[in-house]
Amino acid sequence: MQLELFPKMVEIVPNWSPLVTFCEKYGKYYAFRQYGHDGLIEVDDFMWMHSWGGIQCYKHKMNRRYLNIDSDGKFYRYLPKYNEYNKISKFEALTSLFG
Repeated sequence: MQLELFPKMVEIVPNWSPLVTFCEKYGKYYAFRQYGHDGLIEVDDFMWMHSWGGIQCYKHKMNRRYLNIDSDGKFYRYLPKYNEYNKISKFEALTSLFG
């Protein structure tokens, strides 16, 4: 019997399109000055980590926090206790990322 530790982690090729769309649409409107950030949210600020059931998980290079986005532009928070992602608002996602 083969044990699948991460059954929803299927993609190993980075998918940058949800983050690119987000940065083009909203990146210039958020002025976070923490961590030496210049005030814009840019694609180059993130590393693609993995995909989980269609949710792309990006880690911020400076503060090491995650921004999880699907192809429809919806945001998610990972809940380790349940090993799942729950939908959250854009405000909650950005507060979690830079708060």
